[in-house]
Amino acid sequence: MSRSFLQEIRKWGDRVLIIFCLLEIVLFFSSWNIAGCAMTAVSWYIFSRIFLKRHIIILHPFSFLVFLSMSMYRILPLFATLLEGKPISYKFENAIVTFTLETLLYMVSALAFYFTIKSKPRNNCINRFLYQCGFYKMPTPKILWALGFMGLAIRFIFMSVGSIEMGNVIGKFFITFTFFQYAPIILLFPNLYNPHTQETFRKNKSVIFYTCLLILLSFSGNSREALLVPIGTVILLFSLSLLRNRSKHNLLSKKIVVGIAIACAVIMPMLSDVSDAMLINRDIRSEVSRKELFARTLDTFLDKEKLAQARSERESDAPQITNYKEGWTEEYLSNFAFNRYCNMRVSDITLYHASQAGFGNPVLYEDFFDFIIRQFPTPVLNFFGFNIDKSEHLYSRADLLYAVSTQTAVFSGFRVTSHVADGLVTFGYLYFIIQFILFFIQFKLLDCYLFYTKGGAIYSIYGMVCIFDFLGMFRNANGCLGEVAFIIRGFVQSCLIFIIAYNLIYRIFRRN
Repeated sequence: MSRSFLQEIRKWGDRVLIIFCLLEIVLFFSSWNIAGCAMTAVSWYIFSRIFLKRHIIILHPFSFLVFLSMSMYRILPLFATLLEGKPISYKFENAIVTFTLETLLYMVSALAFYFTIKSKPRNNCINRFLYQCGFYKMPTPKILWALGFMGLAIRFIFMSVGSIEMGNVIGKFFITFTFFQYAPIILLFPNLYNPHTQETFRKNKSVIFYTCLLILLSFSGNSREALLVPIGTVILLFSLSLLRNRSKHNLLSKKIVVGIAIACAVIMPMLSDVSDAMLINRDIRSEVSRKELFARTLDTFLDKEKLAQARSERESDAPQITNYKEGWTEEYLSNFAFNRYCNMRVSDITLYHASQAGFGNPVLYEDFFDFIIRQFPTPVLNFFGFNIDKSEHLYSRADLLYAVSTQTAVFSGFRVTSHVADGLVTFGYLYFIIQFILFFIQFKLLDCYLFYTKGGAIYSIYGMVCIFDFLGMFRNANGCLGEVAFIIRGFVQSCLIFIIAYNLIYRIFRRN
């Protein structure tokens, strides 16, 4: 009997982990790097042995993806740094403390996810209310195409308008509809939106062409993250469709693993070149048309000498910071995707500044609750007598942390912070209990994006369209304020927007 897809992942994951841990210890032997290997091994063991199971993924797909991102943040740094010829503790100053606290926080997240999935899946009052509102209606191809073109049209409008000014409530409301542009991609995977079929993949030339168009639009828009969304959406929906179909084929044979390795070796440098080409042309994107921006970015991508020169200039112009006392640095990985989603050095530098500011700092504590108030829409705040100018608060949590730590004025530097550092500097060691509660609520709300029936789970269109966003919900940004924002506003807003748009289009097609 052949191994299942997930069993193959566990088998190959174990082998690769052992090889990379041995390489790390041999090439960069130190207690710091051994601690990093231990964090990686513990995280992989918990994830692969307890949570990497078919029934968990298909019954809790969206919360699983968030937990997957939490796992990858602790697992990927070992592999990504070694591939770049660096130790996992590259330029760290508090490596053992950082790896220990990140492992502890991962166990907290694992415990929260475990309590979310341990009982038999059932619908709560939120699921039932959303069901009555039509949140889980089975879509037709026409409706998915209509949603896609609506999101695409709104995207074109905002591409011509430019950035949205602070306080533009109407603009911010409508720009959230752009996520509908990915709706037609669902048509490639019939068993995800139609419970009466087992068809995993349906070749649809129109959808494939449309998806390629979205990728080109992202390229012309000079957005590196937007470039990954349609590609990531296809990969994740295909994986979910495959698991839902109970495939027992040996999908990770030696030949396939070698093929994946070769493909990654080719694609990752290409994505890095695309990223650099976008960065080189970023200063002109507000001055030229989208067509010209696309042409210039493409020319830069094809000009390898120009790319190499730009990288050399960027490295020489970068401030040479030898320790955290000299300034802020997030230098860790060269690949932009890895550097964004598994930059463990952010944890190290923010923990350093958190220790300098003092755990349970009153300034960060007060700002945390100010942030909660700012999550509510401006009209709501004005109605209840809160006259708050949100444009006055343009700095991030890391900007504030750095200012308090160095005892300097706070200014907007677009710095990002880690969950563990921001939590400890705000609440002290009580943070781990608070974070457990926030993770648990977040996981429960994410499970409301699907409806449970005797025949299986019904995935909402919103959940499938935004599936790639869930993979990026846990990352270095503003710490646990990300979970707070989702719980207070993000979840309600997403459901409301989808219900309005879907029912409007549904009624139009029903009349016709």
